[in-house]
Formats: sequence, structure tokens, C-alpha cells
Amino acid sequence: MILHPILVAGLSVLTVIGCATAPATPSPIPSDREVVAYVTANWDQYDARFAFLSERRGQSPSLVSVTNVDCAADGGDARCTFTVQGRFQDGVVLRRSLDSLFQRQADGSIEKLIPVFAG
Repeated sequence: MILHPILVAGLSVLTVIGCATAPATPSPIPSDREVVAYVTANWDQYDARFAFLSERRGQSPSLVSVTNVDCAADGGDARCTFTVQGRFQDGVVLRRSLDSLFQRQADGSIEKLIPVFAG
């Protein structure tokens, strides 16, 4: 009778240890926070497109904010749309909807994919 409770306690400890050491796999879909951080850190990849969509080609807007992030699976990657607010040198602030295709890297970070079309 004494062995039974010890055996149960031992199995419980093994179960907890087994669960604690299982590595967490990040979702292929980035969080809102990850997308905002990526766009903010890599604004130079977006500013020309933002200016083009704002009919202000050749101007360099500064980033004001990134909001309304929405990501969905697209194959093994994630397609994200988001609203960017940018300010031009003359003080005009505009909002535009942009999108990007992201892929989760081995280190858990996200990277923007550039679509290549074969012609």
C-alpha cells in the first residue's frame, strides 16, 4: 500500500518535467506587435511605396504609426495587412493600407518575403 502513493507521485513528477522541457513552436502567423516592430525597424522598405500610394513620389515620409494589423495564413507563410500613418516634410499626415508577406525564421523572428514572378 505504501508503494502505490509513491509510484503515483513519481509519475506526476515525470509528467510535469516532460511538459516543462517540450520546446514551444512559434506560430507562423506573426503577432500585431511583431508586425509593428518589423515595419518600424524597416521603414526604409515601406516609405517609397507609402509615398507612391499617397501620390507623392520622390518624397520621404516619416513613420507616425502602424495600426490595424491583420494577418492570415498564406501557404506556410503569413499575409498581413496594416494601416500606416506617415508624415511628409510639408507636415501633411496621411494614412494608407499596406500589406506584406512574412515568413517565420529559424530563430523565431519574422522576415518580409519579396514575391518573385516568373514571366
